[in-house]
Amino acid sequence: MNQIKDMKNEILDIQFMPYLSSDLDKWMNGDYSFIPENVTDLDRMRVQEKAGERNNRYFGECIVLKKYSNQFIKARYTHSFHWLYNDSWYDGNPKGQLQQEFNFDLEDYFPVSKLWIAQSKAREYVKKYQIKPSSPDVWLIAEYPNSWFIEVKKLNEECRKGQLDGLAIIAKYLKCKVSVFRLYSETEEPKSRLVESDKKEFQEIYQSLNNF
Repeated sequence: MNQIKDMKNEILDIQFMPYLSSDLDKWMNGDYSFIPENVTDLDRMRVQEKAGERNNRYFGECIVLKKYSNQFIKARYTHSFHWLYNDSWYDGNPKGQLQQEFNFDLEDYFPVSKLWIAQSKAREYVKKYQIKPSSPDVWLIAEYPNSWFIEVKKLNEECRKGQLDGLAIIAKYLKCKVSVFRLYSETEEPKSRLVESDKKEFQEIYQSLNNF
């Protein structure tokens, strides 16, 4: 049974999600009412601050959270925190109030042993491949093992180095769902030239973890 589940986990879930150009316009003009209620106050403040600096920032993540957050206990933006491999996170003492709040949720919603293994394997991965596994954009929080991590991309935006690696490590060692969501406007078609290559690369990364 575990082998069957592991084979299922090595297949990357990729979904297409539509958005309205009018919603993007609202976001870019400072309407942040799209942010779900179960995003913490600290998280919300950080999102609004960064969106104010670059007005399209976090819009895609917000569209995803808005659709699914009411099915989960909490919804979090991960802000590219280096929680998978960084020394301070591994030691349980990240810097800054928002990072500490995020770490408390990691410790609350994942078994300590599973979290330690995932972070240890990520650190080994950095040493072996000189690739730093990235945190996906959003984390929909549920009781273990029902959390969901999602990387949000434009239709033909390529995953950066470390992003599929982070998804694979989370799927392998934290045993929860991971996905890539590709967003498209009403003037675009829901298809991307990157779907098959992303799935292939993810599977190769996932299988390589068997060598650790």
